[in-house]
Amino acid sequence: MIEVYYQENIKVSDIVTSLGRSKQTIYNVINYLKEGRSAYDCYNRYKINKKRCGRNKTSLTQSEKVFIQTYLEQNWSLDVIKGTYPDRVSCSMSSLSTSRPWYSKERGSPLERQKKTKWS
Repeated sequence: MIEVYYQENIKVSDIVTSLGRSKQTIYNVINYLKEGRSAYDCYNRYKINKKRCGRNKTSLTQSEKVFIQTYLEQNWSLDVIKGTYPDRVSCSMSSLSTSRPWYSKERGSPLERQKKTKWS
């Protein structure tokens, strides 16, 4: 859209109003077009840059997962495991608690297993 407006010599302020984008975004695309590139090239560059931004996913080694799973099976909580063995788990406590669960779906969560053993 911006490319068509640019080729028709429409003012940037009118493009901003029409598309609801910021002036800087429009100017970035127009400057890219002035370099002889297309809007498609600009979009591809945007996608490549977008993949590089943001936080990298936290990943634990297999030995760390086994270590954590062993203590979860003994009804330890994640914060107790991390607090007791801070050097054995490479990520922070907040990363542990917000990432995927370390237990299998068939066995349920440690709390579910604890409830089953107490009231079963």
